[in-house]
Amino acid sequence: MKKLQAVFLGIVLASVMSISTAFAAESPIIDYFGGSSFDYFRGVSLTKDGGCVAVGESWSYDGDMKGFSKGSDDAVLVKYDANGNVEWIKTFGGSFFDTFYDVKQTRDGGYIAVGCSNSLDGDMVGSAKAVREGNTEVPNHDAIIVKFDSKGNMEWFSDFGGSNLDKYNSVIETKDGNYLAVGETKSWDGSMTGLLKGEGDCLIAMYDSNGNLMWLDSFGSRGIEGLSSVVECQDGSFVAVGYTNSTDGYMDGTGSALLKGLMVRFDSNQNIIWVKALELMNPDIRTIVYASVYGFTDVAVTSDNGIIVSGAGIYLKEEERIYKVCSDGRLFKFDNNGNIEWGKIYKYADYTNLLSVIGTKDGSYISVGYSYSEMPVNSIVVSYDSKGQLKWAKSDGGSSNGDFRYIESKDDKYIIVGSTHTKDKSTEALLYIGNFEEYDGKLILSPETTKIVAPNDPSYREALSDL
Repeated sequence: MKKLQAVFLGIVLASVMSISTAFAAESPIIDYFGGSSFDYFRGVSLTKDGGCVAVGESWSYDGDMKGFSKGSDDAVLVKYDANGNVEWIKTFGGSFFDTFYDVKQTRDGGYIAVGCSNSLDGDMVGSAKAVREGNTEVPNHDAIIVKFDSKGNMEWFSDFGGSNLDKYNSVIETKDGNYLAVGETKSWDGSMTGLLKGEGDCLIAMYDSNGNLMWLDSFGSRGIEGLSSVVECQDGSFVAVGYTNSTDGYMDGTGSALLKGLMVRFDSNQNIIWVKALELMNPDIRTIVYASVYGFTDVAVTSDNGIIVSGAGIYLKEEERIYKVCSDGRLFKFDNNGNIEWGKIYKYADYTNLLSVIGTKDGSYISVGYSYSEMPVNSIVVSYDSKGQLKWAKSDGGSSNGDFRYIESKDDKYIIVGSTHTKDKSTEALLYIGNFEEYDGKLILSPETTKIVAPNDPSYREALSDL
């Protein structure tokens, strides 16, 4: 872990320019976590002690991961104090590929994490997957849900899946103390025997506090669907968002585009209240794109009891008579019944994705993600007011060559996780605690911030439009 505070910038640059004491006082806290391979944070949750817990994956066996690695790729759980210091590190997995995508602190002070596992050994010994596929030479991914106590000790885990890809992307603890996980599946056998409705379905599963599966639903039509995020509403119902390319069943009448943002509201008894889908690409484009980084990517309940959703759409860009498939960030505001109030497109470079969104105390919204045309990748953050007007947009100018994956608010600061890759170094997991402080027009994310020149090409400039 290499914890940085931008105070050092004032020390380094004091001899060549005047740096205000206010700049130093408002410096963000930045932690790079990992070793000499690839390390990523995918999700973060605030903790009752003022700190946070981050989850993701690590391919490293040295550095911060020395003594913790269990295989080629481990799911990681890292506890931070309020100042960004690592308190403890835990891993889950075996000798294959294991990842956590989301985490929440639970009412008992512990943690619930979800993701997927490709392993049959290690922590997955005795799992339904190991029993089902013990002789499989190249095992597939099963969705996993893991409960830890307050010290990071595993209390229980459960896995779900078949012989194809199954994963949980998001989890919450419900008001009645159960755990709701959502994700995606492409399996037709194993745990999914008789449940798959199309090429790929949404996974919705409810577990009790002891890890027992209470119920499971596979939502979908004949195409491919998946869910990326879920939130509990004030009335105890749930809204989950994701992607779809289906045109039949629940998707009948929602358009023929091969990428649509999907939003589903349902209750604790598996009853579907309503389903909404919005086209996020021109129906004439017949390139199939479906992944949890496209479509609707995150959801939150707003202060007026509405719904705010981040996402990414697809468009074609012509360059020298050749068309390439590009992406743009999307932000949508819905009322409580799923009726759209406004929608915005944000584009900084050719490939722009908004991956997470939160509401702020003043009724505004902040969304984070990444954008690039050519390397390096820019970490981006945008703010819109309650009416959908852009307040500001910021980027690190490619200084971190990484991305922002998830955002939470903490008092008067924001906590973001993602990844960073500096020149001649490995990819490391990133923890950011701050207020989007800038130096020379770029977000402060690393010691290299003042050495990187932001792109001047007009294609990199933000393009804003109504939907």
